[in-house]
Amino acid sequence: MTIPHVPVIGLADCKVPERKADIVLEIGAACASSGFFQIVDHPVPQELIERAFETSVGFFALPVEEKLAFARDPWTNRGYEILERQSLQGAVVGHDELGISLETRPSNENLEMDLKEGFLIGDDKMSGDHPFFNRFAQGVNCWPDVAGMRDVMNEYYEACLKLSTDLMELVALSLDLPEKYFAPFCKDPTAAIRLLHYPPQRCNTKEPQIGAGAHTDFGALTLLATSGTPGLELWSNGKWFPIEPAHGAYVVNVGDLLQMYTDGKYLSSLHRVINRSGNDRYSIPFFLDGNLDVIVRSIYDASKSVNAVSVESHLRNRFDGTYQQPMPIEI
Repeated sequence: MTIPHVPVIGLADCKVPERKADIVLEIGAACASSGFFQIVDHPVPQELIERAFETSVGFFALPVEEKLAFARDPWTNRGYEILERQSLQGAVVGHDELGISLETRPSNENLEMDLKEGFLIGDDKMSGDHPFFNRFAQGVNCWPDVAGMRDVMNEYYEACLKLSTDLMELVALSLDLPEKYFAPFCKDPTAAIRLLHYPPQRCNTKEPQIGAGAHTDFGALTLLATSGTPGLELWSNGKWFPIEPAHGAYVVNVGDLLQMYTDGKYLSSLHRVINRSGNDRYSIPFFLDGNLDVIVRSIYDASKSVNAVSVESHLRNRFDGTYQQPMPIEI
């Protein structure tokens, strides 16, 4: 049995040229093998991560009726996601044309709703006269009455946006591209914090309930912070493997758009969450989904225009396929 390669990569000496070159090689190898790696010694302060989790726990502790007042807007993709409203099972990108076999993936029949609730937060600084304001997945955040929530989450958003943008520069170098190759993709991007709460399994079920069904992530890169409770699993070689987060680490994974850019060289791998701990599980992923107007096409063969897609079109299609109620066609 081959265990998937999910290395822990330290970023402490990333500005030292020799060490930076090693980090670039490590990231490239991980993206091409499992599509997952972990980073430690990153610039996001641990105390900020802890404050983000404290805020998340405070929000999910609110009465249901208070949370429902901030129900997710399917156009802006911000707000509260009701427990068991989304089914990620089967949300895999159709990359058979890139040589990614779909036959080896788990069955996506008999979909069940995910045993999780969430809260989505995006860019809070975009002005009303910005060209992207009120475009899909952009707009106004909603802020529940949780002490300090807006300040903490805005600080955390900016820290994760900077880190993910810096990582995209390392990804570019790992592909032998100019460091700023993905700068247009990362300019005014659609990006989101997603606070997630996975309740304990219900004790009257024979099979473990899925917290987040088998899926690939929609964007380019995901940064996942966990509170220490396990549950994330990676599909590899026909089996599910648990990923144990290193202390203070972000789990980073390749999303569909980066796989598209690289013709499948970098893998947007299936993963899921099952909370087997018997306790509440909290996690905070940050999704870098990219500039809505950028056309994603092969970095190797620009003639593959038939496979090119705009970030907005791709995201709308993927979100529409995972929620019970499809998003509106117009604002």
